[in-house]
Amino acid sequence: EVTYSYLLGYTFNKRLKGGILLDAGLIFDWNKRTFSRRSGGEIRADVEGYKLFSYLKTVLPISANLDVEFGADLDYRKSVEYRNYETRTGNTLADNNMRNKGVNEYSFSGQLQYRWNSFAALLGSRYTYNELFGSNLSSRVSLLYTITPRSSLKLIFGQSFRAPSLFELYFRTPSQ
Repeated sequence: EVTYSYLLGYTFNKRLKGGILLDAGLIFDWNKRTFSRRSGGEIRADVEGYKLFSYLKTVLPISANLDVEFGADLDYRKSVEYRNYETRTGNTLADNNMRNKGVNEYSFSGQLQYRWNSFAALLGSRYTYNELFGSNLSSRVSLLYTITPRSSLKLIFGQSFRAPSLFELYFRTPSQ
């Protein structure tokens, strides 16, 4: 098996005047694998794809105990190929319906956080749009208890949205 990959990322965070926190990032993740599909290596697969993800978040302090957070995310995933081939002839046996498949998704979020002593209460919502599955509004309420600076207990009540991955959406095996 041979794997090639690149992961490039840039993150930026800065505390501005008034305690405003600005946090942003851009991530590019590319991967290509070649591996045997059968013992003996006469049938192999080439799999290639990438992900581009960016985010922007800001936290605005309203008072000593209350913050409001706003954010936006953009996610693009692309399957370049998933090709099964014979090593002897180079003939493609199947592309498993994964050649040049991609999907865009973006989201916007907002959250309030109120802190008192070792507790915090959070109330937030996220609007997500996926080009294949449409839009969704998910909300949640969380209660956080900080035990030590490095450990906490969190109770979450809410809903979430997850669109299927490219593999779940498109991967098909050829009929026999």
